[in-house]
Amino acid sequence: MHGANAGIFTANMYLAEDRILCFELVAKRNCQWILQYVKSSTGETDVPDRMAEFILQRRRWLNGSFFAAVYSIAHFYQIFRSNHSATRKFMLLIEFIYQTINMLFAWFAIGNFFLVFHILTKSLGAENLLGEAGRILGVVFEWLYLATLMTSFILALGNRPQGSNKFYMTMVYFWIGIMIYLTFAAIFITVKSIQAETSDGDFSFSSIFSNHQFFSMIVSLMSTYVLWIVASLLFFDPWHMVTCFLQYILLTPTYINVLNIYAFCNTHDITWGTKGDDKAEKLPSATLKPSGKVDVSIPQDDGDLNAQYEAELAKFASKAPKEVRNFSEEDKQEDYYRGFRSAVVLVWIFCNFALAALVLSAAGLERINPDDTKGQQRSTIYMAVVLWSVAGLSLFRFIGALWFLIARLFRGV
Repeated sequence: MHGANAGIFTANMYLAEDRILCFELVAKRNCQWILQYVKSSTGETDVPDRMAEFILQRRRWLNGSFFAAVYSIAHFYQIFRSNHSATRKFMLLIEFIYQTINMLFAWFAIGNFFLVFHILTKSLGAENLLGEAGRILGVVFEWLYLATLMTSFILALGNRPQGSNKFYMTMVYFWIGIMIYLTFAAIFITVKSIQAETSDGDFSFSSIFSNHQFFSMIVSLMSTYVLWIVASLLFFDPWHMVTCFLQYILLTPTYINVLNIYAFCNTHDITWGTKGDDKAEKLPSATLKPSGKVDVSIPQDDGDLNAQYEAELAKFASKAPKEVRNFSEEDKQEDYYRGFRSAVVLVWIFCNFALAALVLSAAGLERINPDDTKGQQRSTIYMAVVLWSVAGLSLFRFIGALWFLIARLFRGV
């Protein structure tokens, strides 16, 4: 699929060869191939049982899916060279737009998660919420958040997961604590907002719409969690919501701040990273002859000793030859891969840092416009955009699930 001379983009893309195959089939010139999901099919997989194996596996999945998505979005025009109907081409174009938005959210995931964490925990410092205790907790958790985030980058760039399993497990537990605090902040702020709306006794549904920030949070929460529950009931498969829902919620920051970081920081690694690949390589061993004897040349007389001495003096007196280093093709390819990795990580970090600085008016931007009111407005607008985007994407997925159920009734597969 990708040879030794393949570009790093192509090599990463083919880590998700199934996605590329699906795209090429659907977009094949002068053809109208379609793919259908068979719900009744089953599959088995060998689940990683250690954090190091899980990180290596997710690195391949994340990098492969990301570069495959970039390739398919960049070549969306191939759909129009196929023989699909105009309606199907239009629906596929809408799906490309959806995938583009999804990819943008994946690119800015670490920045978005930090901003949501910062804004919600900072809101707990309001006098009608936690007051001084909320402000102190917000500062402490934010410092711990940034320190752990930096640790993730350092480990991803310089350590193998197999040798840092304890570090990674410690970070997982810390991110679970962060998610618990973040969930508490979201629920606590929502409950206090409801109490404030109903305190004067004239509560109505119109008052919910008038409080834009409260309404945005309610819509986002309802469109995410409620739609998940409704969809699982419609598919007659609700048990994973009971057995796995809490674990996935608590592991959300781990997926963003550990797995994503390791994946982007190791785009130069194009190995498959399947279970068992993290075992240490076998060390080379010495091979001895059966007799156990060796040949040693020793001087026989003074003449031999003098000759050897003169030869060694001549070596010391002569100028050392200029060392010529020849780099192999493997070394050049590895340097190219690592250079690509560094460029991707730098651009990725800068984009997320710029987003956080712009929304929070930090990193010197507050000196350009010292008006704190506008900074608060930017944070409010940003939260509204994120919450409504989450709601819109969840609704789009829910509509797709409903359409699949309706089509399956007539298709029978």
